Amino acid sequence: MEKILSQDEVDALLRGVSDGEIETEPQAVEAPADTDGPVAYDLGNQEWVVRGRMPTLDVIHQQFSRLFRIALSEILRKTAEVTVTNQSVLKFGEFTKRL
Repeated sequence: MEKILSQDEVDALLRGVSDGEIETEPQAVEAPADTDGPVAYDLGNQEWVVRGRMPTLDVIHQQFSRLFRIALSEILRKTAEVTVTNQSVLKFGEFTKRL
């Protein structure tokens, strides 16, 4: 398929724009009908909890612990040991009760 327009095609486009056959104004985009505004989310009454492993979060924890160990060792000028323990998933309400 040829990507370069011929002179006849360019002339036809220019005629279409000047005659009003081709619209040059951007068309308004309508918002989806199901967005009625913000939805309240009650963190204290969360029913849905993620179960199982979260591999991406494990990678983040490993990376953070490695960088934190390096930074802490440089500050203290001694070898520091930082380990990642098991993660647990709690509802926010249960978490705040434990504080």
